[in-house]
Amino acid sequence: MKLFNDRLVLEELAHETKYSVDALAEHFSVSSRQFRYAFEQEFGTTPKSWMKECRVRRALNLIEQGVPFDTIWRELHYSTLGHMRTEIKSLTGTTPNKINLYAKVNKVRLDKM
Repeated sequence: MKLFNDRLVLEELAHETKYSVDALAEHFSVSSRQFRYAFEQEFGTTPKSWMKECRVRRALNLIEQGVPFDTIWRELHYSTLGHMRTEIKSLTGTTPNKINLYAKVNKVRLDKM
């Protein structure tokens, strides 16, 4: 069963469904179990792990744009700011504060060129 044609569309759907596996399954009109199975066959990972990575990538992009952390965790449907920080650190090995500082330093360097 091929459910997933466009990865970017799937990422947007994940965001719209607040990163809920059950809500995504409902969108595709399949059971959660069928969705998980089809997803794992297609991507080689669980939908939950994939959505965690998508959400962290989106968070990193917003951090690099200078969006305040308080806005990011709400916009990306994290339960708390601490939850967002923990997920980012677990996937990147560093904290959002360090990522933000790195982005600002590099922007200043690029602006001076």
